[in-house]
Amino acid sequence: MLESIASAILSKVLGDYVKGFEAKNLKFSWNGELSLTDLELSTTALDNFDIPIRIKAGSIGKLHLLIPWRELGTKPSIVRIERVFVILGPKPLSEVTFFKKLNNNFNAIF
Repeated sequence: MLESIASAILSKVLGDYVKGFEAKNLKFSWNGELSLTDLELSTTALDNFDIPIRIKAGSIGKLHLLIPWRELGTKPSIVRIERVFVILGPKPLSEVTFFKKLNNNFNAIF
């Protein structure tokens, strides 16, 4: 039951970047440990960043979080990511804001 609640919350928070939040892929413990396995990177994960690359495919083998709930202000939270595989490709320059602005300015001058 807690796994499905945690899965829904994580999906809401990280859903723009990662797919595959299912209770079967999630291990949760009361001491603040959370592990997710076999996640797929969203191909639109980098779209909010004005960079000329996009994700063509990607996966995360394991995402492990350690959140010290009782000592949140004094102890660090730890995020460990294992087995990351990403295929990147160029984004059309017409989709990159910097190049759109540059092109618009150039067209306005000439």
